[in-house]
Amino acid sequence: MTIPDLTPVTPPQLAMLMHGDEDPESAVYGIANLLRVDEEVSVETIADAWRTVIAEFSALRSSFTLDSQDSWAITTAHAATDIPIRICRCSGNAVDEHLDECRQNAAGEAADRNRPIKVEVHVADRPHVIFAYHHALLDGWSAATIISRSLAHMRHLAGLGDSPVPVADVMPAAQKRLLAASRSTDANAFWHKVIREMPQTLIGQRTDGPPDHRELVEEIDRDLWGNLVAVARRLGVTVPTLVMAAYASAVSTALRQSGVAFGLVTSLRGIVEGIEEEAIGLFLNTLPYAIELSAADDWAQLAATVRRKAAEASQHSAVDVASLSSVTHQPVSQLMDTALAFQTYPGAKGRFSDPSASDDRRGIVTVRVQDHTHYALTACVYPADDGRWAVRMSFDAARVAPSLVEELSKNLLLGLRDITEDPSRPIMCASPVDAAADSQAQPSTHAVDDDVTQIASSQTITAVAAAWKDLLGREFDPSDDFFLSGGSSMTAMRLAMRLQSTLGMRVPVRAIFESRTGLEIVRYIEKVTTGPGRE
Repeated sequence: MTIPDLTPVTPPQLAMLMHGDEDPESAVYGIANLLRVDEEVSVETIADAWRTVIAEFSALRSSFTLDSQDSWAITTAHAATDIPIRICRCSGNAVDEHLDECRQNAAGEAADRNRPIKVEVHVADRPHVIFAYHHALLDGWSAATIISRSLAHMRHLAGLGDSPVPVADVMPAAQKRLLAASRSTDANAFWHKVIREMPQTLIGQRTDGPPDHRELVEEIDRDLWGNLVAVARRLGVTVPTLVMAAYASAVSTALRQSGVAFGLVTSLRGIVEGIEEEAIGLFLNTLPYAIELSAADDWAQLAATVRRKAAEASQHSAVDVASLSSVTHQPVSQLMDTALAFQTYPGAKGRFSDPSASDDRRGIVTVRVQDHTHYALTACVYPADDGRWAVRMSFDAARVAPSLVEELSKNLLLGLRDITEDPSRPIMCASPVDAAADSQAQPSTHAVDDDVTQIASSQTITAVAAAWKDLLGREFDPSDDFFLSGGSSMTAMRLAMRLQSTLGMRVPVRAIFESRTGLEIVRYIEKVTTGPGRE
């Protein structure tokens, strides 16, 4: 019997796992690709091709767990045969509904950090493959590489192409480099300052109900995209820089505040030494950007500001932002709940083909992808068909009003068009908020007026007090702030797990972040245990 390899998780992986554990039923970060195979190959060949790919890359045989010290680790399975590939034959008028239901179920299973990837082959009018995985295992670039690799293997196995060139599995070594880069003292100091100065920018509202995931897609016509490329060259910036400027303007206008903050999904390939294109795993991070907008600025000035901030952030992109936010006593989740991403990796258009194939209609086509994050709203810019680009707004309608998403999307496209027409034109943004509005936007604090013994059972108080003292090394005071008392994101996770074990109920890590004081943590537990919705 062999022993699995154990590798410490990287900060981006830890952040995803923590957010997933806050609300397991929401299935955030469970990704499921529904792929149509347009190749004349058998079902058995498709399955064998995927078994070959699984054997090549250890990330596909990995799952996540907690060790005895409550520290995260990756557990790598030894054999590709440990991951079964389900083959399902379906027919009739409800095939599309069946495939979509299977995709959703696979995404829910993939969100379980204790599972490795999931692969299913469905035989309908054309073979379909469902490829599902936890996002902490793979980024978009890696997933696209895996799908392309499966195509190359199935063509080779069917006698339609050459054997793929062998590749090295560099995931364990690359993760260790990323983990080492995240411990930079300079990076910690840089992000401490950024987070302390971040304006609160909340698109949605917290809710205890189930998520209502929706999408709004707007195409960017070819002329507009071509003009953006030309303006970017003229200003000496990139197109993503112009999109970031327009997104900051759209958020400012929609929320009626001059200072905004949002996350930018950043690839770490080529930035962190030793992590190159061939690395298969999760090699990205979501970095917070804070931008102050002024109606006196024009688009060219805003683009220069965004470029400068991006250059500064790129030097410290491997940092553990989640932990830093706890050190600064202000969790990022309470400061911003929207993110911006660019999909520019191979296969982002949704079609994978073999360049050596004579028929360009062959290959693999992405029918649909389910990809939900913990953010209330994620805006993704990606290449669509026929040389066009599109913006996809993925949002939780239980937290964000669809009308606000529509306004954001409209303002984003208006901003992009404004930039191309005249970069020297004043930007669109809200007027500076007054002091009263500023104070209302700050996270609320709770005065401790009640005697904690009057609102909670002795069992709850005893459990919270014991865990508080053990983890923080100080006596429990209901008025103390958990994070100001020395708590961190990891300590919050340990507190939640300790209370779950002691009280026999799930306490989301999010509840610790939002409650903060001992009294509010106790109040939350009592509300759940005595409320009508308790299971």
